[in-house]
Amino acid sequence: MCSVFLLLFFALQDQRDQSYSTVKTPLTTVTVYNLKPGTVYVFQIRTSSSQDFGSYSPTIEVETLGE
Repeated sequence: MCSVFLLLFFALQDQRDQSYSTVKTPLTTVTVYNLKPGTVYVFQIRTSSSQDFGSYSPTIEVETLGE
């Protein structure tokens, strides 16, 4: 039973639009590219196996550096 991690993230200002991105990876680290400068992003992660999905983690808010 091999687990993978699902990373969900979105720009806080876009939350009303329900626009989000996901990254699926078997690794415990991931680099997210093409984020907008000076923008707050919300991240959550959960595990997935062939049997089930885990619960999402608490949210983490991170602000990217300005230009």
